[in-house]
Amino acid sequence: MKRILKKHITSLINRFGKISFYTSEIDYHSQIYKSKKDYHSKTASQYERLEPYLNLYKDSAVKQQARTNIEIKFSKNLAFGDSLKKAKSELGQSDYEVLDKNSLGIEILVYKLLVGGIRVKCQLHFYKSKLFLFSYNFNNPSNVKRNEIIKILNNKYLKAAHDIELPIIVDNYNNCIMLKNNGQFEINYIAHESEFFNNALNLCIARVEDENSREISFFQNMAEFV
Repeated sequence: MKRILKKHITSLINRFGKISFYTSEIDYHSQIYKSKKDYHSKTASQYERLEPYLNLYKDSAVKQQARTNIEIKFSKNLAFGDSLKKAKSELGQSDYEVLDKNSLGIEILVYKLLVGGIRVKCQLHFYKSKLFLFSYNFNNPSNVKRNEIIKILNNKYLKAAHDIELPIIVDNYNNCIMLKNNGQFEINYIAHESEFFNNALNLCIARVEDENSREISFFQNMAEFV
């Protein structure tokens, strides 16, 4: 029996090549791991500062808005303000990962999906374990698929069956949906009234006031020497 097994194994090695067969398997898993690690590292570094969040807030707080009576939320069972623990329960067996809490005190849950043949990177952002932002980044969808996504959003929130580029959609809780289409196709869902954005805006105002007071103080000091 051992001789027969050895013969078949030797035959397989001779056919595929021991080194190349083994290496290709290792390379495949290494590439998957490296891609995942690079994505996580890039995501973590991207949101180490307030600016990316404040830019999203600024871009979504525009006058051209479409109002919806339908609450904007992640899913039927997961809404803005819900906990990270509840999000994990909602995602169940999905292959997600929670990045380490960053310098802003934010935890980011990341995972990937395949939707209609399109690879989608998903992120859920939590401040004090409360969901305040989530986004979907679509990997280079065709115009047809992109328009279909817009049509679905229009139909769900505005009851309009068309694929015209929608403005910012805002619900009765001041949660909003914003599309980003400059080099990538991304849908951002933002809770304007969240504790995170309230704190971020207050901090931003404090910085401006501090800079203004220091500037006034500088001119007052200069006046003594003029």
